[in-house]
Amino acid sequence: KHLRRERDRVIVESLLLGLGRSNSFRATPVLMNKAKRRGPQRLPAISALTLHGFKHHNGRAFLLDLLKSRYWQDRVLVVDGIGNTGDQSLAASVVSVLNDDQWQVRLAAIETLRKLRSAEWVEPLILQLEVEERLRLQKAIGQTLFVITGQNPYMDAPSWTGWWLAARSDFVMSKEIPVPHKSSGTISKGFYGLALD
Repeated sequence: KHLRRERDRVIVESLLLGLGRSNSFRATPVLMNKAKRRGPQRLPAISALTLHGFKHHNGRAFLLDLLKSRYWQDRVLVVDGIGNTGDQSLAASVVSVLNDDQWQVRLAAIETLRKLRSAEWVEPLILQLEVEERLRLQKAIGQTLFVITGQNPYMDAPSWTGWWLAARSDFVMSKEIPVPHKSSGTISKGFYGLALD
C-alpha cells in the first residue's frame, strides 16, 4: 500500500528491496508488475525480485525470460541474482549468456560461474577464453577456471585446452576453493598505483 502512494524515488527503491527481502510469494506479483514497466522503478524491481523470485514458479520463469531482454542491464541483474542463489540448476542459463554481445553480461556470467563452481563449466569457459577479446574478461575467465580446477595457466587458452583434453576424463573438483600461490618473486609490476601482470 505504501509503495502505491510513495513518490520519493529513494523510498520507493527501499520499499522494493524490502519486498524482495521479505521472501513472501505475495510480493512476487507486485515486483513483477513493477519490473514489466519502463521507468526508474524497473531495475530496482528486477534486482529485488532476484532476491526470492527464483523460488516462485512465475517469478523464476519471468526472470529467466529476462536473459533474452534487449536491455543488457536486465540480463546482468538476473545473472548476478542467479549467482547469489547458489542454485546449480540455474547455472546452465548463465552458460547460455557467456557469449552475449554485451561485455558486462559476459563478465557477470563469468563471475557467477565462479560462485557456482562446477566442473561442468570448465569446457564452456575455455571455449569462451579462446574467442574473448577483452583482457579484463580473459583475466576473469582465468581466475574462474583456477577457482574451479586449481590449475593456473592463467589467460593462456591453448594451455587450458591442452590441460583439459588430458585431464577431463578423470578430473575431480576439490571441495575446497584453491588459494593462489604467493611467492617471494612476483610477475606483477606497479605503474602509478596499478598492479600490472
